[in-house]
Amino acid sequence: MNVPNDISPPKWALYFLRWFCKPELLEYIEGDLIETFENNLEAFSLRKAQRKYTWEVLGLLKPGIIRNFHLTSIHPFSTAMLFNYLKVGLRQIRRHALFSGLNIIGLAVSMSVCLLVIMVLVDQFGYDKFHKNKDRIYRVISARGPEDRPIENLTRFNATSPLPIADELSNNYTGIESIVRMHRVYGTDLKIPDKILPSHGLYVDHNFLSVFDFGEIQGDLSESLREPFTLILSQSLSRRLYGDEDPMGKIIQLGSEGEDYIVTGVIEDPPIRSHIRFEFLASFSSLESLKLQNLQDRSYIWGYYVYMLLDRTPGVERKVSTALAEISAQFSELDPYYKYKFEPQALGDITPRDGRVTGNEIGPSLPFFLFYFLSALGFIIILSAGFNYTNLSLARSLKRAKEIGIRKVVGGKRRQLVTQFIIESVLVALIALLVGIILLEFLIPRFYHLDPHISKIIYLKRSPEIYLLFFGFSVLVGILAGLIPALHISNYRTIQVLKNLSQVKVFAYLGLRKGLIVFQFMLCLLLVTSTIFLQKQYKLLLHADHGFNVGDVLNVALKGNSYEIFSQTVQQLKEVKAISGSQLRLATGTANSLDVYLPDSPDSLSLHSNFVSPNFLENLELALVAGSGFPARPNTVGERYIVLNETAVEKLMLGSPEEAVGQAIEVKVSSDSTSFLTIGGVVEDFYDMDITNPIYPYAFRQGKANLQHANIRLHPGTTKTALSKLEKLWKEIDPYQPFTYAFHEDELADRYSPLQMGSKVVGLVSALAIVIALLGLMGMVTYMVEGHIKEVGIRKILGANERQLVWRLSKGFLLLLGIATLLSIPTSVFINRMWLETFALKVPISIEVFLWGIGGVIVLSLLMIISQTIGAAKGNPVEALKSE
Repeated sequence: MNVPNDISPPKWALYFLRWFCKPELLEYIEGDLIETFENNLEAFSLRKAQRKYTWEVLGLLKPGIIRNFHLTSIHPFSTAMLFNYLKVGLRQIRRHALFSGLNIIGLAVSMSVCLLVIMVLVDQFGYDKFHKNKDRIYRVISARGPEDRPIENLTRFNATSPLPIADELSNNYTGIESIVRMHRVYGTDLKIPDKILPSHGLYVDHNFLSVFDFGEIQGDLSESLREPFTLILSQSLSRRLYGDEDPMGKIIQLGSEGEDYIVTGVIEDPPIRSHIRFEFLASFSSLESLKLQNLQDRSYIWGYYVYMLLDRTPGVERKVSTALAEISAQFSELDPYYKYKFEPQALGDITPRDGRVTGNEIGPSLPFFLFYFLSALGFIIILSAGFNYTNLSLARSLKRAKEIGIRKVVGGKRRQLVTQFIIESVLVALIALLVGIILLEFLIPRFYHLDPHISKIIYLKRSPEIYLLFFGFSVLVGILAGLIPALHISNYRTIQVLKNLSQVKVFAYLGLRKGLIVFQFMLCLLLVTSTIFLQKQYKLLLHADHGFNVGDVLNVALKGNSYEIFSQTVQQLKEVKAISGSQLRLATGTANSLDVYLPDSPDSLSLHSNFVSPNFLENLELALVAGSGFPARPNTVGERYIVLNETAVEKLMLGSPEEAVGQAIEVKVSSDSTSFLTIGGVVEDFYDMDITNPIYPYAFRQGKANLQHANIRLHPGTTKTALSKLEKLWKEIDPYQPFTYAFHEDELADRYSPLQMGSKVVGLVSALAIVIALLGLMGMVTYMVEGHIKEVGIRKILGANERQLVWRLSKGFLLLLGIATLLSIPTSVFINRMWLETFALKVPISIEVFLWGIGGVIVLSLLMIISQTIGAAKGNPVEALKSE
């Protein structure tokens, strides 16, 4: 039975089923599975139907269904031969201690990295599994683009959506059991008579706790959030506020306006593996009572979340997708400036974050591409260790040729010999697993130290299930690493190995061995050069000219306190050179949107904007190209002036910067009102998001109530004294909230920290790959030297000197390193150029990187080769000729 290619089940799962299923059962099982798959397509999305098909295939891995592969003639319950194989395997490990040790160390090092990747994957794919309705919960995600852009090109979504979508869905469409609206509140203050605590939480509809499952402690949680200005506390926040006292019925002031909220319930803290995180829940009806203007604004897609609990009718997901497509068309038709696109996103697709959603996540999450990245690095490392095992096993195969011949003479079959060598390989892998688990405990703390945000997103938990996965992974590695040597060694002909060992084609796989060495070192060289490029790109971005100066600038969070009062106190300190205020910090990845109407046109342009104090431009050293900026004493009646950057002047078609100064432009200040502001100046273009993004049209505005940060420029060398004095002043102004600050340079560095973290991760993998490659190289060279010990003795007696002998023993490996170098350079250029092209400002592909990166690896390899060959060259030829 077949289905069309565009809606087919995963091919690998289909092939896997056909491989392991008994032939007499395959036709019936495959037909049933595809029929179920077609039914799932009517009820779910293609992706979900494919996932269900895969799980159903994996669920069929049962003794009655799996075919008999005849890997061995041993009866499953005959353990005597199994113990014999294990005994022989342990004897081989002890007899060849050097080669076994090299394999175990290499596999252990690589396994520790792979085990870490497994733990990360298990952690992230375990998010939100505790909700009983997890398969029916969906989130509405939204994309918006210019009116002239085709709607199918809107592929970058936000996790937030306009609130009117909730009314449209509930009033005009079926298939939805419940809808929950949310609004995130981050960094707000909770005030009680004797305490103020910063906290974060959510405004949610009253049915939030019936759709999602968070543990109940106190209160009737089905009714606790129905009335306006009601509040539910998490258990930890309740203890921070009230200790062991009962919080029920207490009054808490929330937010800058200080509205009173009544505590109506207490719930357990959200689990670590929940993408929805909060310390309190407030009733969404409170926002409606406050009559916020953007609650019914169809164009406001930034601050609210819409979640749906779908009913159990077949095909409901497709119905909802169709409904959202219709709503997208309605919203686009009503807005003359933008097109909208809304789609459902399954709860299970939120973490890890899929590639569609790029902004406004409700909680911390890792992008899906990071898992591909980590998995690829782990695969490279384990592949390198597997190469070592294969190479060393093939190199040692001649010494086991007589053993193979004798086993075949006494009746041993090839499949039994294959089983023997694979069990030996698995045994080595299991020993390596034990060492790898020990190394993992040292690796985990270093993984957390790569970035301070990792511990907030990833929780690496040890559990029996994790160790079972480790065991399965180790067995798989052992089988795959030992398969080629096992097939090769077991293929020796009995008469040849017993009568004339010299005729055995032990070097039939010589090309494979050489190819593995070349590929292994090519990977090492590629990783090293990529690490250098990542680090150089990070430093370039960090020290690049952003268009303003943040040297010695300290940003202090005002937390609702008056900027004027704080600045008047702070500017008296001798360590303070200047102070200004702003709503946002430049180039830290935050921006407000401001719609400005084009002259003599109904069209508008969306600008990034920021409320600042009059001296902000001077303090941050933003260069004015025209005008004088803001008046030193702004008008108290209302906002009158605006300052644009050059890109904004160009996009608004206002002429030259000089011509733009003094013109009045119409700006949208709410969903249904506009205002005219006079351009007081034009500044040079600068990077307001960060230097990896293009330069956006930008507007500086004035508004005392909107200033959330004080930008303090310190005199050089006064940081320690200034921080001490500032903290004391802060406690006098606000004795309840902690003094929170950050140097602007450090905040810029955080924006580019993924590059730095990437360079650290790739650098660590590079170091491990080099160590593994050098271990393999040492084993190969050692074995080669042992095989040529008599030849070295004869040549030395005939007059060859040590330098000639070292060259003869080393030249084959030097040739392989040369080939690896020649292959790695164009590969590295191609791969690194691809990701560098995504940056507007990028480091050049220079020969210097290759000289340092490749040169270092080659030097280490040469030292390893020469150190192993020089001993043989210096040896006593008489002793060499006596050796067998």
